[in-house]
Amino acid sequence: MLTSVCFINLLIFDLLILPILNFGINAQAKIGDCSFPESEKVCCNNYHDVNGVCMKCPDGSYGENCTETCPDGWYGELCSQECECKMNQQCNFMFGCLEQDLEPQFTFSTFTLLKISAGFLIIISIVIGVTVCVVKRGLHDEN
Repeated sequence: MLTSVCFINLLIFDLLILPILNFGINAQAKIGDCSFPESEKVCCNNYHDVNGVCMKCPDGSYGENCTETCPDGWYGELCSQECECKMNQQCNFMFGCLEQDLEPQFTFSTFTLLKISAGFLIIISIVIGVTVCVVKRGLHDEN
């Protein structure tokens, strides 16, 4: 009697439970795969191929093969979240609002460019002056 109960339980498991589990596993493996049977593997839009498996785009990207980055003001999974940054923050396409680096960056101001230009003019003037003196001395020595 016990063996017939075990047999019935195994039969139920084989006929009912395994197909359901197998369907779930296969469905999970097929998510993001838009290939036709017997064709080259093609991942759906907003998925990309990772070692033969179609994976959802990483945060901050979307589109065919995840080649597009989020437009300004948007971030996260498929760029679905909008940034609402404070004054000292900047919207990052992957992580959202991040604190800005408040360290002053080296930039050429107009005054700095004028100083550099003046320095070059002085150096060029000296070179021209020395060249003229050398040429005059050479001409003077020939006479």
